[in-house]
Amino acid sequence: GDKKTMAHIMKIKGSKSQIFGLINIHIDRSKEDPDHQRERGNSNINPELSKYNYNLIDRDDPYKYASDRLDALEKEQRDKTGKGFRSDAVIACSTVVYLPEGYENKGPEYERQFFQGCVNYASDKFGRENILTAIVHKDENRPHIHIVAIPIVKDQERDRLCFKEAFTRQ
Repeated sequence: GDKKTMAHIMKIKGSKSQIFGLINIHIDRSKEDPDHQRERGNSNINPELSKYNYNLIDRDDPYKYASDRLDALEKEQRDKTGKGFRSDAVIACSTVVYLPEGYENKGPEYERQFFQGCVNYASDKFGRENILTAIVHKDENRPHIHIVAIPIVKDQERDRLCFKEAFTRQ
């Protein structure tokens, strides 16, 4: 990311395989490419430093977890409304938050607390059960965290997928 960016959000639409690609190929590099052999679109990645990346929400298989969660949610919606998810529904989102510029020198304890604070905020906002992964990357230009979540809002009668309500400008 550029030096001024603090955070950004990417929408994941369409099939659940998009979630698989994002989590297993880009975010959790070690699972997909343990020997760092794959060509990368992101030349900022330094494979020598990838071993220092760490996950603050450790699910055994985030993709399977997401798939099961989305299937259950869609079934519930279909039972209530007769319709499944729209084909262009945002089924997940990746929020990237960078360690503030100049804070790299505050040490690993401060960094971990900062990123844990990001996870705590996301957990409060979206529900910890809707967070798929929270991986800190230390192998690019600036330390940053990728928090991938399913955008679920709680209504009185049921949970439902709704990016626009889950992620407001605030």
